[in-house]
Amino acid sequence: MIGLVYCGDEKVLLNQVIIESGYAKILVNYCDRSEFSEMKWVQNNGCNE
Repeated sequence: MIGLVYCGDEKVLLNQVIIESGYAKILVNYCDRSEFSEMKWVQNNGCNE
């Protein structure tokens, strides 16, 4: 399962942090059907067709 994980009072998006830190990457094969593909941080990290 995939979801969005927010941490702390500031609502830091863990998904974005681990991708931008180089610990994970977006599988661009799924950009056309992902419910997250329209999010700016996703587009900035690979889903930017």
